[in-house]
Amino acid sequence: NLVIHGDFDNAEKYYFQAIQYDPHYISAYYGLGTLYFSQLGLLDEASNVFKEGIRLNPDSARLYYGLASVLALKNYDEEAIETLEKALSIDPNFFDLHFGLGMIYVKQGNYKQAQIHLAKLPEKNDNYAFAQEVLKEIKAKRRILPPNTDIFLIISGFCLRFLGSSLQINRIKKTGEALAVLGLSLLTIGFIRGAMTVMP
Repeated sequence: NLVIHGDFDNAEKYYFQAIQYDPHYISAYYGLGTLYFSQLGLLDEASNVFKEGIRLNPDSARLYYGLASVLALKNYDEEAIETLEKALSIDPNFFDLHFGLGMIYVKQGNYKQAQIHLAKLPEKNDNYAFAQEVLKEIKAKRRILPPNTDIFLIISGFCLRFLGSSLQINRIKKTGEALAVLGLSLLTIGFIRGAMTVMP
């Protein structure tokens, strides 16, 4: 509820306290890192949080995803791809990683690789419908995201949706649903701002 109501200072304190209480509390690292980059624009701080979380929880595919998101926002695309591939090696059934890879490849204009990863999302995945729309545009030979697209909205939206889903699993349903809706809105805005131009 703190994040939803814009009480970022207390949200930050809550996450820090949770980490101090349990240094292996993955959701706290993910929540704090996501707060830093999606709400406060603190990319370096977010990166440090995810790296510390990975150091203490090296088998967390979710924290690798968070780090990859920050790398992508910094335009370190190849490092982001490497990090997502590492996460997939930990959890091959974490299909959200394919969505992340697909969107980075879309950003790069590498539509062949984007298709491979986006096509792997099962229907039950939250991002399936969005991925299908992107695949449809690729098949129609349209450029999905021109170079000036605000990729920050898309990546932030996805991370907020992921955090929302995590909170739902933890039975904090109202907060989780609100975060998921906010993330979906950001994804939609980012998608629309892509302005769909015809590929050469």
